[in-house]
Amino acid sequence: MLGLAVFSFAACSPRTTVPEPIAEPPKPEVVTVLSLADFHGALEPRVLTTAGGDEIEVGGAGLIAAYVDRIREQSSGPVVLVDSGDMWQGTLVSNLQEGAPIVRFYNELSVAAAALGNHEFDFGPAGTDRVVPLSDDDDPRGALKERIKEADFPILGANVRNLRGTTPCWLEAETVVEEAGVRVGIVGGATIDTPRTTVVQNVEPLEFLALPGPIEEGARRLRDDGADVVVAVVHAGGGCEDNSDPDDLTSCRDGELFDLVKALPEGLVDVFAGGHSHAGIAKRINGSAVIQPFAQGQYLGMATVYLDGSRPPTVAPPIHLCGAVVDGPDGPTCSAYHVRRSDGPVRPAVFMGREIAPDQAVLDALASDFALAEQKKKRSLGVEVSAPVGRAYGSESALGNLVSDVLLASVPDADAAMINGGGLRAELPAGPLTYGDLFSALPFDNRVAVLTVDGATLRRIVEHGHAGGHSALSWAGLVFEAEGCEVKTISVGGSVLDDDEGTYRVVTNNFLATGGSGFSRLEFDEEQVEILWDLPPVRELVARSLGSWDGPIVPRELYDPESPRLRIEGKCER
Repeated sequence: MLGLAVFSFAACSPRTTVPEPIAEPPKPEVVTVLSLADFHGALEPRVLTTAGGDEIEVGGAGLIAAYVDRIREQSSGPVVLVDSGDMWQGTLVSNLQEGAPIVRFYNELSVAAAALGNHEFDFGPAGTDRVVPLSDDDDPRGALKERIKEADFPILGANVRNLRGTTPCWLEAETVVEEAGVRVGIVGGATIDTPRTTVVQNVEPLEFLALPGPIEEGARRLRDDGADVVVAVVHAGGGCEDNSDPDDLTSCRDGELFDLVKALPEGLVDVFAGGHSHAGIAKRINGSAVIQPFAQGQYLGMATVYLDGSRPPTVAPPIHLCGAVVDGPDGPTCSAYHVRRSDGPVRPAVFMGREIAPDQAVLDALASDFALAEQKKKRSLGVEVSAPVGRAYGSESALGNLVSDVLLASVPDADAAMINGGGLRAELPAGPLTYGDLFSALPFDNRVAVLTVDGATLRRIVEHGHAGGHSALSWAGLVFEAEGCEVKTISVGGSVLDDDEGTYRVVTNNFLATGGSGFSRLEFDEEQVEILWDLPPVRELVARSLGSWDGPIVPRELYDPESPRLRIEGKCER
């Protein structure tokens, strides 16, 4: 019995086992970097119509989210999404809330970091009633700081300096994201041209250093901190016409992004993600991937980094975010050129082996933002447009002449008026004109400004607009003749410009009057610049004028190519 009892006790005793060590999951072999750039508030898709009357959506929040999700599903390693700046200025759905819907969307996308764009400064103080500080209590970067507080991701400006010579406390120079044991360091910066390409009062007294030094310093800190992959996301660009071969640079034009890549030591940065120039880039330079996905959320940039260093990064041509496709000469496409000429069937877009559809959850999250904008967008301006009113960046245009005419009429004692081609962002379409159409053409909340200048200074303004290397000026009340880059004659109000004795009042917008588009080089004195805050913004003035237009808007009455206001012989290589 004793032996049995002992046996029974032993049989009921718990077994002791040595647990097997838990194997750590294998470290990923690759990191995928995705990029957006120059989004400019494009939450809504671009809608293209085929010759057969079918509609195709391109880009927009729903499709962006769907493509990003698909890439994340298929990736064998971390996927890091960055944005190269100019996130929220440019659409009604964004501007009505000073970019807040874009931050909400980017939070949904899990954006890792964004570069500081020049247009991030456009809204000025928080609140839509003013775009520059009007009192000592106004923070010129108030709206930007509000968006930064709301964002789940940092906005990076390694090359931005305050009066103390340090990075402002509301920006970061670099950040690190970690996933599956992989540390991805991201350093970011803004274009050196920022003070010349936004509202000057909103960036003063910040300094924007050339990118190479600060980006190199930040990249080295990230490497020293153990980053496995380093990404430089910058609001600086270039452009390439052909991105089919990542190692062929013959179609590329130089720019601030390429200068940065070539200035840094080889191997320090794995991926450069650029923006600002609204062009496409998918190249390898000095062993680094260089990506840039055009603009307005219609493409994604993509590069893959191999963590063992066994091969250089791979780059994909910018991924066109098609909601549907037609047959093109090189396969399925949603390019505007082929869609508008196609009368064949429209088919669902297939990406990574699966049909793609907009992410409905993301669209639902933004539904109230869309509804708010749609209400204002549909408002009729009470006028018909007989044919599209065209715009131009580098020359006189019908839209430029229309806006400058309205500006001249808004100030009774003015002698001339001017508008820059860079401030005109879309043509006015034919048909009944809506507020949404006008907003697309004039998305900036610029105010009316008056410059009081002598004749010699007005001549310098004309010469700057013609040959200064920035967008051309359209004029009302002033005409000139030029040969190549040389301005020969100028007349104001039908009289020859008096360089020595004349004094002239020129109406424009506050962007130009306070130094934008290179006007800072003209060095106006403070007493020469008057911003007319009692008048509505330029866009609202145009809306009011169009509402009382006598008959339809006829583009040829605004700009006749056979009889232009500005007579220019030959080409000026600006």
